[in-house]
Amino acid sequence: MGIWHRRSSSSGKSPPSALAIFVEQIVERPGQRAACHLKVAEYQDFRAALSARLPGHGDPDSGLVELLAGRLVGVCPTCQMRLSAEYLEWLFAASLGLPAQRSKKAARFARGQCVNERCSSTDILLHWEPL
Repeated sequence: MGIWHRRSSSSGKSPPSALAIFVEQIVERPGQRAACHLKVAEYQDFRAALSARLPGHGDPDSGLVELLAGRLVGVCPTCQMRLSAEYLEWLFAASLGLPAQRSKKAARFARGQCVNERCSSTDILLHWEPL
């Protein structure tokens, strides 16, 4: 029995997810670096969790792009392709469109895959950098 098992069973709560910890770090300590390993398909969950913590979170996109610009970078752990926050947000928005209107990269992103056609990764490393 590991420490996490004992802890979760005694308090009734499981440890926070990596995504929840990452969002907490961004909100509580925006001037410090943070990183998180997620599935590409979880980018939408990251956006939702971060939006919920922002002031005026009635509109999930209110101020999100401005907050992320220049601070968030996505990196594929397999091919090392780097994606700016602005590009991640464009991919996310494009992935919500009709499949016939998506670019190949947006379609791959919507399927939870790296946007590099030669890469089979479904993971992404998100890095938060202070300004």
